[in-house]
Amino acid sequence: MEELEFIKKVVVAAYKKQIKGKKFAAQDKQNKLYDDVVTECDINTEKYILSCIKKKYPNDNFVSEEFNSDATCKGRCWILDPIDGTVNFKNGVPIWCIQIAFVVDGQTNFAVVYVPTANKLLWADESGFYVNGKKFQPNLDCQTELATITMTDFSPKEKVRYKIQQSLYDQLLNKVFRVRILGSAGCEFSCVATGKHQGYIMTNPNIWDLLPGLFLCEKAGCEIVRVEQNGETVVGAVANKQIKEEVEKIAKVALNKTTKCK
Repeated sequence: MEELEFIKKVVVAAYKKQIKGKKFAAQDKQNKLYDDVVTECDINTEKYILSCIKKKYPNDNFVSEEFNSDATCKGRCWILDPIDGTVNFKNGVPIWCIQIAFVVDGQTNFAVVYVPTANKLLWADESGFYVNGKKFQPNLDCQTELATITMTDFSPKEKVRYKIQQSLYDQLLNKVFRVRILGSAGCEFSCVATGKHQGYIMTNPNIWDLLPGLFLCEKAGCEIVRVEQNGETVVGAVANKQIKEEVEKIAKVALNKTTKCK
């Protein structure tokens, strides 16, 4: 697909031009629900990628973290997170990525996750899931009690969501081998898609955090988890049906315990 080949080149170029070798002091984000930071690299990377897309596809739409976070995904739409894992990036922790998905009339056509620190360019389209140009099929055979599950970090300013996350964490500790929080949805989904971890779950995520990595996992053959109640959602991807059933049970308990008090 022309758009996929185009954007793979763009994200690599964006890293080389706007991020590689650069360090900028973090600035506080304004008008955000969560405690968060943004760096000049976030801003300049998003500007660069959007300018490349607009030049080639001037009629397309965008939902992106820094400049188009309130936009509606419609028609031909690019979903972009210029640096997913900014806190890690700012602190020199090599767990972050550039991620983007291309959606047409509500249907995801492809997604790209670029992890420069691991020299990994991952993408997926209708033909499957690929790592550095090679089709990849992960080993998804794992028992729940031997699984490593990662999850979104805690949001103490969001009281209900904090309680949901806390309940998820506490329950998972008793069901799986390890629970991790890495701080980058794209990297964590990528670990699931490549079989390094057996699950990643989020609570009410932004579309730019969720969609690219979730699509990678879907095309890698993983199971998708989505449990909703009273306006709150637990969503993610896991290795297989056995783990999915357990995670869904845990999610329902977490949502029942917390959202009934909203």
